[in-house]
Amino acid sequence: MAIWQFQIVLIPQQKSEIDFQSIFRDEGYDVSHFWYFFNKKLELIQDIETLLDRNSQWWDQSSFCWGDDKRTDINLDINEQSNCIENLRIRIDVREQFDLAFIEKLINLALYTTKIDNSLK
Repeated sequence: MAIWQFQIVLIPQQKSEIDFQSIFRDEGYDVSHFWYFFNKKLELIQDIETLLDRNSQWWDQSSFCWGDDKRTDINLDINEQSNCIENLRIRIDVREQFDLAFIEKLINLALYTTKIDNSLK
């Protein structure tokens, strides 16, 4: 990832306090356990598709990508065995004009995942 790009990893709100130490591993991070009970995957995918076009080059049963894989994109990884979300990563490229409308949509997406997860409580 270049210095003109930054990455956001979304996790749904939990029923209890988040132990952030449990996220980080020697090889990076793992947020899959935060997504395990998130059951609105299709709604989330539909919302993402309002933000960016599908990148069919990076589209299979376990990994979905929207946007330009060299610039701004959204990646959603699915565990094939459990069919649960493992990771939702957003990369924003700020080399071009900064798109505040896109950022606002991302914030709404983040708020939406919180709203969905709160319905589980």
